[in-house]
Amino acid sequence: METLRYIRKIRNTRLLFSNVPVFDQKAFIQFQPVSNGPTNGSINGYPSKEAALNLIKKAKPSVVQKPPPIFVYTADDANKFNRFSSFLQQILLPDTNTIAQISLISFFKQPWIDEKPACLIILNVIPFDEFVSYLLHSYLEKNGKVIFAYQNDPNSQESLSLWKEAFRKSLYKENVIFLDYDIENLLEENGMLKTALVDLGIELAKEHRSIEFSKGYLIAAQDRILWNMQGIRYGDYIGEKPILFLQPSIVLANNPHVLPKADENLLPIEVCRRNKSVIPNGNFDIEEYFGILKTQLLGKVLLYVPVCESTMEVAKSLTTMANDMSGIVVVAGHQTKSRGRSGNQWLSVPGSALFTFNFQLSINSNLGKFLGYIQHIVAAAIVDTINTLADQETGVKIKWPNDIYFKRESKIGGILVQSSCKNDVFQCLIGMGLNVDNPKPTICINDILPDYCEKLIIEAVIAEFMNKFEEYVQLFEERGRFEFLHKYYQHWLHSQEEVTVDMDGDPEQVIIQGLDEHGYLEVRSKKNGTITHVTDNGNSFDMMKGLIRAKFS
Repeated sequence: METLRYIRKIRNTRLLFSNVPVFDQKAFIQFQPVSNGPTNGSINGYPSKEAALNLIKKAKPSVVQKPPPIFVYTADDANKFNRFSSFLQQILLPDTNTIAQISLISFFKQPWIDEKPACLIILNVIPFDEFVSYLLHSYLEKNGKVIFAYQNDPNSQESLSLWKEAFRKSLYKENVIFLDYDIENLLEENGMLKTALVDLGIELAKEHRSIEFSKGYLIAAQDRILWNMQGIRYGDYIGEKPILFLQPSIVLANNPHVLPKADENLLPIEVCRRNKSVIPNGNFDIEEYFGILKTQLLGKVLLYVPVCESTMEVAKSLTTMANDMSGIVVVAGHQTKSRGRSGNQWLSVPGSALFTFNFQLSINSNLGKFLGYIQHIVAAAIVDTINTLADQETGVKIKWPNDIYFKRESKIGGILVQSSCKNDVFQCLIGMGLNVDNPKPTICINDILPDYCEKLIIEAVIAEFMNKFEEYVQLFEERGRFEFLHKYYQHWLHSQEEVTVDMDGDPEQVIIQGLDEHGYLEVRSKKNGTITHVTDNGNSFDMMKGLIRAKFS
């Protein structure tokens, strides 16, 4: 009952699907409730299924910018979501779909249908309600697929029966599957959930994908850098998740078993001499990387991990080892838990540049006074790197605040920055995922280069990025914010762009002016010329609709 009351409370909220406001007064004037009962063509004062679907048909189709997600509703049960997410990762194709949890408030207040999810899996009871039915039919009308998976308990049977009846005569009944389950049967290797996905046309991997974590390889441009680095401890357990355990190659040559086996909680690391690198052939070319790297400090020490959960978490553990870890870059061949801003999943596939590095700066430095500009420096450095290596303008641009796009069509990269402060020093963890040579899940850099261009390789991209990032930091420090912005605006998509800002259900047409002193978006009202500022925290920018709105978790 509590969920049903909540549904009824928030379903009056003004929602946006595609380019059409779902509860726009003019569009729904004929369906408004009246005191003596529902109006013609409505149910309980809300649009009938036919009326709702007619409205959805008016929406303009949008270009697929990101891999289609599979949304999982668990009534905000994080443990249940994590268990189902792990199972889905094992059975889905690795380069096709992301997996995301959808909360109840997001279900109603976010335009999730616009993301063209491949499937919606409902694992907890949603009481039958005409408005919920309207949303689901709107999704199904766009070739959506829904799995109702209700556990065998008496409390769910009434709602389950109502939902079955609602879809029994639906035009889209072939795209809806109902499962009564206990959790073990649902998640068996050939269990009910896998069968249901296949029946709905979701392409699965031919066999379960098991994850084999690997040890890491720590190498410096010059061996003496590692010898002189304070805080490195051999044969000791360091950090949190993952815990790090380091041993030099010379020890392992005589006794390889002193290095423990890698798993999701433990990362053993072999500390190598550069001229005796033991990184498996074809994984990462150290000489190519160091041959391009021209920085003073950044990237001079590299930790390569063929398979880990997240380079961000590895880099975080490195910071617990010593205070002078600044500039160490962690590179992964594959990440099992890649994440972007707001915890969004980033598909980690072969051919992607996946890396994180530690970066320290004083709070009294020029950049330290404008810490929000770190992500913008990273974005500018990425675009500059791609254009430099390709020796031409490639059409790769910055989408505010921290995405990298090809033109306005497809996302090819994302940025995540985490920072903390200790003893007047900012400790920043800067992570990136960039599609370099992987045509799935969207497109990659090498897809967009002309045939006469030499294809880019991951080692060159990471090394040149470190060069560019250091250059842009120096530019900001020596010549200030406005000199950097002059460069930045050459690479972004939004100069004088007209967009709609909708933070509280009162949309306003504005013109983007640029970035303010905090790195937020500065916009001018078309109506009255008022200058306002839009933060990147908690807001979402949909370029295809020119819409900035609050983002609900």
